Amino acid sequence: MGDFLWENNKFVYADQHGKKILLDCGDLLSNKSRIPMHRIPGENPQQILPELIVASMNKIRQEDGTKVLSAALIATLLADRLIRSSQPIHILEYGCMQGILSSQLAELIGAFNEDSIFVCAYDTMELEWMERISRIEKLPKLSYIAGDFGHLQLRRDYFDIVVINGSVHYTEPLEVLKNVLDLVTEDGTILCYIDHSPLLESTFKLFFEKREEYEISPQEKILLAKSEDRCWEIKGKKDFIAYVQHHLDMAEKMLLCKEKDQTKIASLIEDLRKDAKNAAQQGLVTLKKRILEQKEQLIIYRLKMSVHEKE
Repeated sequence: MGDFLWENNKFVYADQHGKKILLDCGDLLSNKSRIPMHRIPGENPQQILPELIVASMNKIRQEDGTKVLSAALIATLLADRLIRSSQPIHILEYGCMQGILSSQLAELIGAFNEDSIFVCAYDTMELEWMERISRIEKLPKLSYIAGDFGHLQLRRDYFDIVVINGSVHYTEPLEVLKNVLDLVTEDGTILCYIDHSPLLESTFKLFFEKREEYEISPQEKILLAKSEDRCWEIKGKKDFIAYVQHHLDMAEKMLLCKEKDQTKIASLIEDLRKDAKNAAQQGLVTLKKRILEQKEQLIIYRLKMSVHEKE
């Protein structure tokens, strides 16, 4: 579990592995936005960046006191990206529910640039969402869309930032992630809030081996990745089966031809390990069994070869 700290004019995340700076409010050159990081003496009072984040925390504390740490992390990670541009940006909240997170995000985005576009998506229309949003004074260009998860009819390659709200327990997280990757720009950012949603977490990790991870509790985390770092782009079950079959064919060929290259064998064993995990995620039990059987044969073959070489 980690903690959220304010140290030496920096927002910091600390856990057992050390400390990571989330947002350095002393790095003035990184701020290209309209929101100052410090108050300049003698000028008109203006809300500064640390105050915005604290206000965001207080807002969530009134709504749901158990989510203050997650709200603080989300606000800080988002602010770190908002300060990098003076231009309006496009942001999507995937799974907005009743608007607790939406109202926090909308207030923050609107403070930075009222011309930014913020789209909130859910599978039904929610009156509570509208009530919460109506209380916010300074909004970005905000819209709400009701659609099927995994098939949101939105503009492709359009959103600079996508926030996946994992308070929604998606039945098909694989379809959600594929949809998100269609909607986010090539250099965009995906921020995934995990809230007792292990299937969403494991699916996100399939797509992004390279990612930032912030653990609030074993069941509550925030995962952040860049769109360009996606590493798993199988389009559907048919493509995935064909992809795995290629690995199975390679394994059979190695066993038949008595492959001697230990590096090649080890690499294929690792591929099969990942394939088995992915097959389990997609509910392909029979395929998973075939993969594990072939993987076991390769491991036994490799062990026998190692023993033979030592003799």
